Amino acid sequence: MSEPDVRLTLRGGGWVLVLMALVTVGIVGWAIAPAVLRLATPSPGNGETIESYQFDLSNLKLADKTFIPAMQHRDMSPVLTNPKILSVEELDAKNTVQRNPFLVSSDLVVG
Repeated sequence: MSEPDVRLTLRGGGWVLVLMALVTVGIVGWAIAPAVLRLATPSPGNGETIESYQFDLSNLKLADKTFIPAMQHRDMSPVLTNPKILSVEELDAKNTVQRNPFLVSSDLVVG
């Protein structure tokens, strides 16, 4: 006896492959969309002037020359919403390590 020819049809299970392909395309599109949309409308900031970042600088408490423009665009770096607050002892422990000190007396601190 010979085996019957088995063909993949939509009714016979092909719908699972079609559904899987649609879900895969949807997930890839969802993952890539923010990067593509960001290319269409770049964030403000050119890394040369403070004004290019479009922050409201009308009520500054510091001198204009205190701020140094960075190379990153606005909204590019993640925001620290709940930073860890160190005690004096923890800060001293971090500063005694021979690597880059966490905070030194010559650092400018705002806020």
